[in-house]
Amino acid sequence: MSPSNTVNKFPGEVGSRGEEVKHLLPTGTREYKYNGNIKYMEKIIPLERCAFLALVGDKSTSTTCSPFVGFSQVGNNRDIAKLAFSYDRINQVLVLRMPSRPHELAISAFGGFVTEKLARMGLNFFHLSNLMSTTVKTSQREKDPDTSWQPTKLPQKISSQWPTFVLEVGFSESQAQLERDVRWWLEESNGDVGIAITIGIERKTDKLLVGRWEMEASSRPTKRNSYRGSVPQLTETVCIRPTSASNVWEADGTITLPSEKIFLRSPKPQESDLILTQKDDIDVDCPRIYGNRIVRSSRGWCDPVRHQGVMN
Repeated sequence: MSPSNTVNKFPGEVGSRGEEVKHLLPTGTREYKYNGNIKYMEKIIPLERCAFLALVGDKSTSTTCSPFVGFSQVGNNRDIAKLAFSYDRINQVLVLRMPSRPHELAISAFGGFVTEKLARMGLNFFHLSNLMSTTVKTSQREKDPDTSWQPTKLPQKISSQWPTFVLEVGFSESQAQLERDVRWWLEESNGDVGIAITIGIERKTDKLLVGRWEMEASSRPTKRNSYRGSVPQLTETVCIRPTSASNVWEADGTITLPSEKIFLRSPKPQESDLILTQKDDIDVDCPRIYGNRIVRSSRGWCDPVRHQGVMN
């Protein structure tokens, strides 16, 4: 791991290539200059992952815990693109996300909630496809969500390029990154992505921080773009934390997923909005993510008050 190939801070100095992609990565993410050898990249990834997992398991540290590693000067390569969480074609920056147990458990648990809520209405994957982390490509960027959904039957003139509902999960230190991800999904899709959910994992306080994001109604819509001039907005938040009672969580609200924005049609008689994190929904398990272990409990999901409002 030669020092000449490593930049400790990402982005770099003002005016550098790193500065151009400042919006892509959270503070503390390390960048490497790609030297054209994919084996070099494959050696770096496990080293960075080990360092990241050590920070995830240490609640006492104040060191920023970034789950990402960046590579600059990466040309468009089909084999490398398969590794990507995000690839910026313009700036030739490849971003990889290092998986962790808390991150993957949060994705799995949220997907389980959606599946169970659909089943109660007699719906399944024949009605709503779980696209998982299927890559979405635009002219400037390729990006994978943590997971995503799309109705199996789309209205006419609606492109299948975009899911209607996406989930992004991250540690609380990466909250700004989650919000940038939300902005990209909602703005780039011109409203085809109707709902974006963020889940922030507070590794020091053992909380889950959840928010629902949508495009605000436009004050000057056009026939071609009904969301012209609108911005992503945090429409609902809820914070869930463990109580003093064993395996019991408390949520300070609910998260409602409007059926019409997920399926792109009016709900049928047996259908309704998907409401997650109801305090009285004690039959639904919520995973308690704490370091590298998981404990089943009986309450909800969450997002902090400081994130309320419209994105800047």
